[in-house]
Amino acid sequence: VQNLTNKLNLTSIQNGADSFELRIWCPVSAEIQNIITIRHIFSEWLITETYVWEKYPDRPFNLRDTSNQLLDVSIDSSRTKILLLKISKEKFIDTLLNKYIPRLPSTDSLRGSFAIGTNSERYIFEIADRKTYRFIEYFCPSSILNKQDLHDIVDTFLTYIRANLNT
Repeated sequence: VQNLTNKLNLTSIQNGADSFELRIWCPVSAEIQNIITIRHIFSEWLITETYVWEKYPDRPFNLRDTSNQLLDVSIDSSRTKILLLKISKEKFIDTLLNKYIPRLPSTDSLRGSFAIGTNSERYIFEIADRKTYRFIEYFCPSSILNKQDLHDIVDTFLTYIRANLNT
């Protein structure tokens, strides 16, 4: 995430944000990222969706190569658009900030609660305000082993986002 943040020239929010910022990183495929950003800037709420097309250099396979080839990614192109809401912005933000964001489980609390299958999806949530930064990595599992209540919280959050954004 930090590598792509730098290459996209996005402001890092790891040390906090001016007011509030949520980034939802949703890989679409091996070469396409989708980033939903909800942030408070200049006394306004701005909700955007960015598609990023990535490009990886061709490399011959070498069993002894320990370099992280994912860091060699370059940005082929990107497209950002402002998203409109299906409900009032005030209601959407209030529900997001007071109902969903505080309840999102940490990556550590979800560890070991699922089996990753070939059809699993991965989301990354970056959440920052003036004082805090949270990084949550979530694999939508093909098989939940335990902690169903935590998976339900994330699923309900993602359903809320999908249901109320015109993507």
